[in-house]
Amino acid sequence: MNMILRKCLLVLVLGLWGGLAKAQDPQFTQFYANSLYLSPSFAGAVKDSRLTASYRNQWTGLSNSFNTFNVAVDHYFYNLKSGFGLIAFRDVAGSLNLSNTLVGVLYSYNIPLNFEWYVRPGVGFYYDQRSIDYSNIVLGDQLSSGGQSSSISNLKGNASKRSFDFSASSLLVGPNVWVGFALDHLLRPDRSLLGLENRLPVKFSVHGGYRFVIQGYYLRPVDESVTAAFNYKQQGIFHQFDLGLYWYKRPIMVGVWYRGIPIAKNSGTDALAFLIGLKVPKFNIAYSYDLTLSNFGVDSGGAHEISLTYEFSTQGRKKWKAVPCPEF
Repeated sequence: MNMILRKCLLVLVLGLWGGLAKAQDPQFTQFYANSLYLSPSFAGAVKDSRLTASYRNQWTGLSNSFNTFNVAVDHYFYNLKSGFGLIAFRDVAGSLNLSNTLVGVLYSYNIPLNFEWYVRPGVGFYYDQRSIDYSNIVLGDQLSSGGQSSSISNLKGNASKRSFDFSASSLLVGPNVWVGFALDHLLRPDRSLLGLENRLPVKFSVHGGYRFVIQGYYLRPVDESVTAAFNYKQQGIFHQFDLGLYWYKRPIMVGVWYRGIPIAKNSGTDALAFLIGLKVPKFNIAYSYDLTLSNFGVDSGGAHEISLTYEFSTQGRKKWKAVPCPEF
């Protein structure tokens, strides 16, 4: 295999992975448990302080599945009418360990419209590192007796790309209702690891829902409710529209989501997601499973996801209404 062919194969391998990553950002089934990843406007959208952590293992039927981690902390400052958040995210995929590591700072501001309605514009600033491990690439001339690819030997170790990014969002909140949008990757960072320009498309998302209270009172914890929610996003030529329903009966929450309702070209059925969670004072834990419905098939193994949320008080009791969306 000559040098030109080796380089072409290398470009093909990395291009396939790059294409997958460029098509859509990694996603969480429990996106409200990862609300700071969903939108900067959710920074401080709790009564005081919050710490969250999530882990997702996608396509477990493959030998090298996708593993995604997310940790975030946020706090609402009453005197400033502002929410601040910090987020750390990492996604690792495939035998070449293609990884994305992101850290960010988020800010939101609370604008009251009246006693019941308010708007929360938000912004996020991010530092991102994308890397790949070339040492796991095996080419044809390496399989021969004593074979050694000079091109691979020069690529041992990790190649990486660093960039900065920015996002903006807004969230309208009322009694038991919320609707918002977010624009991510507004700086369109170059993600190529081959020196070829590969700009990440801007991602646009709209999310919202309504909570039907069955048992509970205003400004007091809800004992039972049913919540309908949606999430739509577009990135490049890809569209995805999800609908979900949650039933909460203290302390148990169960939910079901249909992800990938066909509404346009390059959109289609992806998965049916099932969720069960436990919500006790200050602490939430939830598990969800994605049943693959696309052509990729059930042999993919679906996706497992677990989330933990801890809410704690640092400023005493305040009459502040948190965003009424689910915590999972």
